[in-house]
Amino acid sequence: MILSSSRCSAPSFHWHIHNTQSCMDPNVIEAKVVVSSCGHDGLFGATGVKRLRSIGMIESVPAMKCLDMNAAEDAIVKYTREVVPGLIVTGMEVAEIDGSPRMGATFGAMIISGQKAAHLDFKALGLPNEMDGNYKPNLHPELVLASTDDETAASA
Repeated sequence: MILSSSRCSAPSFHWHIHNTQSCMDPNVIEAKVVVSSCGHDGLFGATGVKRLRSIGMIESVPAMKCLDMNAAEDAIVKYTREVVPGLIVTGMEVAEIDGSPRMGATFGAMIISGQKAAHLDFKALGLPNEMDGNYKPNLHPELVLASTDDETAASA
């Protein structure tokens, strides 16, 4: 992750084979906004928020709690957000940073969390978005569902 002026401005990534001595220099892509959905526990899980913790930009990454699909679905959508300027977390990375329950094999909230992240991305870029209520839903009405934190979004 590349940080400039306390803002996430680029993800850095590399690929290597597990349990080998191979190393590769990281690749970097500059971006105005980075959306991180690195998943959860494991070698590469929640790498974005773990890196923020290691450099002191966030206080903790408590990791997800035990399986509770109903609570997890609502929490994943509700807590999808921009955690530091320029970095939006979505999906199971949200559970890692907030200590929300695991989801199991239910993916409705993952899709809605991604839609909400898209609207947050639009907002961060100063574009029309449903978070500010200035989105024109007749253009892409399928993107409006994840724009709210009310019961409609939670029960979808």
